[in-house]
Amino acid sequence: MTTMYYLQKQGSTASLPLSLLAQNTWHWALRHCIHLMTKHLPGIGNDHADLLNRTHQQVHEWELHPQVLLHYFRCWGTPQITFFQPPKTQNAPSFTSRYPQSMGDALWMNWSGIFAYSFPPLPLLPFLTWKMQQPSQALILVAPTWAIQPWYSALLEMSISPHEKLPNRPQLLTGN
Repeated sequence: MTTMYYLQKQGSTASLPLSLLAQNTWHWALRHCIHLMTKHLPGIGNDHADLLNRTHQQVHEWELHPQVLLHYFRCWGTPQITFFQPPKTQNAPSFTSRYPQSMGDALWMNWSGIFAYSFPPLPLLPFLTWKMQQPSQALILVAPTWAIQPWYSALLEMSISPHEKLPNRPQLLTGN
C-alpha cells in the first residue's frame, strides 16, 4: 500500500528516502518510455509477493576479500564503523546493518563526524547517496561504476578523491 501511494503521488513529505525512490522510479520509467500503473492486490491474491517481501534475502550482500580491504584501510585509514554490514561479518570496531533488529539501522543514525566503510547492497545506493549529503563525514565506499544509474553522478560529485578500480583477483567478492 505504501509503495502504491508513493508511486501514485510521485512522492510525499512523510519520508524523504521513499519520496526520492518514487521520484527516481518515475524518472527511470520516463527515460525508458515505460508507463507505470499501480494497483493494490489484497493479501489473498498477492501471496507470492507478500512471502518474498517478508523473507530475509541476502542476494545483494557482498564482501571484499579481507586482504584487499586491508590494503584500502592502510591507504586511507581504518574506519570507526562499517555501514550496512551483515551481522555475521565485521570490518571495523563497530558496525550497523540494514536490518533494524540487529545492531542498529544505518540509514537512520547520525553520520556526522564519522569515518566509515560501506559496501552496501545495490538497492540501498540511492538511500546512501541521500544520506551522504550530511556534512562532516568521510566514507570509504565500494560501489559499481554504473554511469546510467541516478545515484552515480551524485557519488562522483561528492567524492574527494578519484575512484579506484578494484584489483582483478580470484575470490575478490564473496556473497553473504
